Amino acid sequence: MKKIFLWIPLLALMADLQSQVKMQSTLKRGATAMTVDVYVKPSVTFSQKDEAMLFALAMPATTLPPPSLGSSGVTSNSLGLVSGINGIQPNFLINNLGATQREVVTTMESINGIDHYIYTFIFAGTATANHDWVADKEQQIFSLKFNGCTANCMSSIKLVSLPNGGDSKQAYLYFQSNTLGDITNYPQPFYPNPDALPPINGGSLTGS
Repeated sequence: MKKIFLWIPLLALMADLQSQVKMQSTLKRGATAMTVDVYVKPSVTFSQKDEAMLFALAMPATTLPPPSLGSSGVTSNSLGLVSGINGIQPNFLINNLGATQREVVTTMESINGIDHYIYTFIFAGTATANHDWVADKEQQIFSLKFNGCTANCMSSIKLVSLPNGGDSKQAYLYFQSNTLGDITNYPQPFYPNPDALPPINGGSLTGS
């Protein structure tokens, strides 16, 4: 019986923390050509193991060369070029997410009547160490360079959350922390920065 009474306050504490923590993201210009940076910001200070994250980047289909469509396959989460995708290839220059596995899915979808290539980045697998987060302080999680672009490079890349995940059902923002579970701020998944124009980072509902 003592164990039950000891665990009840702990479980209540974790449930209360989960209800308070919300994660948002934003997209900024990278330090070098054809590079973008992804930042994440929590609403509450906490420390947990990264477990899963999903985000989607959209670029107009006028960008050349076109990427091969489909999955890169599941690999370890690491720095460097994403193998399994031809054409414009994403290259991780900075990777501060502890999740252990990664898959990148490329599709073509229409956003407000304009065709876009969608790069959906899917991370899973519980990290080995805790990730420390500070309330309302953004952290740079990724820096991504798109190698091989020859035309209309990076002119209008957007961080998007498409309705119902778009055609692939996966093109949206999602963040899951070990023990806390899903802590995504769905009503406002993105926050503004000096590089973002309205609607912020592609918008939360229309992907415009």
